Amino acid sequence: MTRSRVVLAALLVSVAGLMTAAQPPAPPAPEPPAYDPKAGNWRWVPPDPKLGGPGGWVWEPGAPAAAQPAPANQPVGGVLAVGASDGGGPRVRVFRELKEPPAADFFAYERDFRGGARVAVADINGDGVPDIITAPGRGMGPLVRVFDGRDMSRILEFNGADPAWDGGVHVAACDVTPDGRALVAVAPDVGGGPTVKVFDLAQGKEVASFLAFPESLRGGVRLAWGDVDGDGVPDLLAAPGPSDHPPVVRAFSGKDWKQLAEYAAFDPRWRGGVWLAAAPGGAGNRSQIVVGMDAGGPPLVRVIDPASGKAVREWMAFPEAFRGGVRVAVRDVDGDGVADVVCASGPGLRGSPVRVFNGKTRRPMAELAGIPDFEGGTFAGAR
Repeated sequence: MTRSRVVLAALLVSVAGLMTAAQPPAPPAPEPPAYDPKAGNWRWVPPDPKLGGPGGWVWEPGAPAAAQPAPANQPVGGVLAVGASDGGGPRVRVFRELKEPPAADFFAYERDFRGGARVAVADINGDGVPDIITAPGRGMGPLVRVFDGRDMSRILEFNGADPAWDGGVHVAACDVTPDGRALVAVAPDVGGGPTVKVFDLAQGKEVASFLAFPESLRGGVRLAWGDVDGDGVPDLLAAPGPSDHPPVVRAFSGKDWKQLAEYAAFDPRWRGGVWLAAAPGGAGNRSQIVVGMDAGGPPLVRVIDPASGKAVREWMAFPEAFRGGVRVAVRDVDGDGVADVVCASGPGLRGSPVRVFNGKTRRPMAELAGIPDFEGGTFAGAR
């Protein structure tokens, strides 16, 4: 482990008490166990579509504990995290292999909360295992949480915006960078202004705050990290939610947070909002920009070359008549060195399906039920 990663790990421990306990035990016999908020335990969730699922045993992690030796033979590699959308419980399901059951299934916040959970994935503590970052939707304060990718124990939490804001926030996370930074960006959802905040978890503080769009807009801001200029430093990408603003993606330098470029995502007349992600490994080491049209428009997905600003690929992720929107993420599922595109459906489809498309051919590679028996849609994060 590099010195910067050692420092980061130590700081995370000091902030919240890093916990690397063993994997959750197998679900117990039918009798519900007593839930220990400190140690965590399995909870029985009754069938309820509003909770984002058909019911069953769900592991709920306990509060952070003191640092302990990391267990051996822990899983490494990429993951896909899916969180229930607004109207559902804050249920998060984590998939390592898309054709297998989820490796983790838990509530990121109190299970009775109905704002859902937005998700991002990044190796925050530098141990080589992707961690899960969550943010709540409408109905509670902007409490961002980080869960250890080894056992889903909570590493830390912090307010990503004004604690009085309860309209929901969006989150995007960046791996530990060569200079020791683990970056998390947070912005309000619909109803909030276009203020973006960036937190350096290695330093344990906010390092940037700026307006991504005109101050008067109240459609919220969607976020992603990607190196669009090929300088080796992750840049922050921002797109507007539903508002009176053209559907553009703005790139802000990861060095000084100044605007680098602006890219047209869709027809300039579209005002319904844009979802976005960034796919590494493009020409000149530039990250390509992946955009999905929000609710009200067709389920259109486009891949934009940052050098030319033009769309190089596009397709319909779901039936053309679907109007629930497409939330996007990226992950190299087949290991061919090209990022594949993860498309999570907005509200309106049973099971809130998540589809994965080949990054080269655009052909479907896999489909899974993001949150079974839930039609409210999902958010996806991947690495």
